[in-house]
Amino acid sequence: MSSRFQVPAVAVPPQTHVCWAFRGAREFAHVAERYTREGLDRHERVLVLDGQDTARGLVATMRAAGRTVLPTQVRGEPVLVTLSWAPDLRAGGASADGASAGGPSADGASADARRSPRHLAAEAVADGFAGLRIVTDATEVVRSRERRERFVAAEHVMDAATVTAPVTILCGFDVDELGPATVAEVACVHSFTTEPLSPFLFRALPQERTVARERTVALAGEVDSASAGDLYRAVLRVVTDTGGTIRIDVSEAHFMSHAALLALDRAARALDCTVRLDAASPVTRWMVRFLELDRVVAAGTP
Repeated sequence: MSSRFQVPAVAVPPQTHVCWAFRGAREFAHVAERYTREGLDRHERVLVLDGQDTARGLVATMRAAGRTVLPTQVRGEPVLVTLSWAPDLRAGGASADGASAGGPSADGASADARRSPRHLAAEAVADGFAGLRIVTDATEVVRSRERRERFVAAEHVMDAATVTAPVTILCGFDVDELGPATVAEVACVHSFTTEPLSPFLFRALPQERTVARERTVALAGEVDSASAGDLYRAVLRVVTDTGGTIRIDVSEAHFMSHAALLALDRAARALDCTVRLDAASPVTRWMVRFLELDRVVAAGTP
C-alpha cells in the first residue's frame, strides 16, 4: 500500500476517514485525547462514539483541562458530546446523505438521517462550528462476523460522507484484541490507515462522479491472489443494491492479478451487475480480454 494513504492518528487532515490500529486502552485514551484537543482547537464539534465506555474517561480529562463538555449543542462554543446511540450510526441501510429504510419521524426525517455524519456535520456548521470530528473505539462493534458484515457496509457510507461534508473520522480498532486479519477486513473501506493494514483500499469518490444506476468507487493499492477474496467480500458488502454498473477507478491500483479480476467478475455475477474498470493499465485491459470475463470491462484513461 502506498504511503500516500497512511496518516498519523494525530494531526489528521480535515475531511479524512482513518482506520487506526491501536494497542490497548491506554494508547486509545492517549491518542483520542490529542485528537479531540486538535478538533476543539480547530473549533470543530467533536463526537465521541462510545463503543467501550472509553468516552467517560476522555470526558473527565477534558473537563479537568477546563474544556466545555456538554451533552447539548451550544452555538459557537466548542463542545465534546458523548452519544449513547453510537452503534446505531453504523447500522446497515443508511446512505451517505442519511437516506434509510427506517421510517420517518414526526418532522418527516428518518432517525438514521438525523444521525448520519453528513447531517450531523451540517448541524455543526449551522451551529457555528468549522466542522465535525468523530472518534470511536469500534473494537466491540466488529468482534463478531455478523456485526462486522454490517459495519463494513456502513463504514463505506462514512467514507463517502468525508468526501463532500466537513467531517473527519478516526475509527479505532484494538489490534491486540481483534488480530491483524480482522482489522484488515475493516481497514479496506477507509480512505486512509495509520499503518499498512490492508494491501488495498476501497475508497469513496465524490457523488458528482456517479450517474443513474452507477456506483463509482476507487480501488487503491494491490490485489493479488492472497487478497482477491477480501476484495470480493468488500464489493458484496459495499454494494447493497443490484443491477446497473459499478464503476471502479483503478488509476491508483498498482497491481491487479488475474485472481482480482476473477473476484470482481464473481461479485458482479452475484450482484447481477457490470463492473467497469476506469483508468485501467494496458496489462489489466489485456487480462480482461484474455480471461474473457462476461461481467468486467476495462477502459483506459480518457
